[in-house]
Amino acid sequence: MNQFNDFFADLADYFIDPTRKTYFLYLLSSLLIAVVYLLFMRPGESGFAARMRSYLFNRAHWTGASPANDYFLTVFNACVRTFLIVPFFLSGLSLSYKLAGWLIINFDSPLAYTGSKVPVVAGYTVCLWLLGDFSRFLLHYLAHRIKFLWEFHKVHHSATVLNPFTLYRQHPVEMFLFHLRGSLVFGFVTGMFYYFFSGSLGIVEVLGVNAGRFVFLVAGSNLRHSHIPLSYGRWLEHIFISPLQHQIHHSIDKHDHHKNMGSHLAVWDWMFGTLKTAEKGKQHYEFGIPDAKADNFNSFAGSLWLPFRNIFRKLKSKA
Repeated sequence: MNQFNDFFADLADYFIDPTRKTYFLYLLSSLLIAVVYLLFMRPGESGFAARMRSYLFNRAHWTGASPANDYFLTVFNACVRTFLIVPFFLSGLSLSYKLAGWLIINFDSPLAYTGSKVPVVAGYTVCLWLLGDFSRFLLHYLAHRIKFLWEFHKVHHSATVLNPFTLYRQHPVEMFLFHLRGSLVFGFVTGMFYYFFSGSLGIVEVLGVNAGRFVFLVAGSNLRHSHIPLSYGRWLEHIFISPLQHQIHHSIDKHDHHKNMGSHLAVWDWMFGTLKTAEKGKQHYEFGIPDAKADNFNSFAGSLWLPFRNIFRKLKSKA
């Protein structure tokens, strides 16, 4: 019974948990940015009301086969997370305690830190943000480069229209890998800081929203999975991933969807040669995957079983 309560709580958390990208304040801030963008940045097109209907309240972006699959997978993955992943796998917090304990047993306790708490919390925030962002990029990069991982990641790229819930359009296997990544990064960074600065790092700092991530979420992160072609300009897009850059990543052109794999920072793409800044004058892209059978991924059942079928066929052809 408790797990069923946890499941419904997890669904509610999509809107009331500030660590989720679809937290209602982040949705509202993205909406405000979108309205301002449409009001002031696109004066040469049709009227403001028409632009609002076209970019924000277009029925096709919220209803139909592709959005419906976003919603189904969001709910299904919440169920998987509640009943399978959380009960049977270590959380990042428990992993951090185990790491700190292992370090104390094997290397003794370090000298007690007696300095200010501020640089410790700031350092923890920056380390968690940077390592978390790089690890997300690296796993995303591998999902595009390793063929069997791409079959699972293809579910996300099969969306033909974008809305904030497209973020949760993941195959459960991919969701598990990203959950594992998050737990390992959180556990490693938090465990190291517990070991060296246990007296300066409290549960509030550990479980609160990371400052770098908070700024990113408030600054319109939900516009990445939208049709608002907001660019940051060529220079800034070498540092931060803009909404338009992520929309380029979702382009049906296979050369585009292997670009801009960063989450917050674009510097990782710059370093790995996968960066693509917004093209001057081009703001509209067709979304999806270049596959004649891509529509099968817009069914809930197809999204779950097609990756396994495709992997099996590839293995069979090599046998």
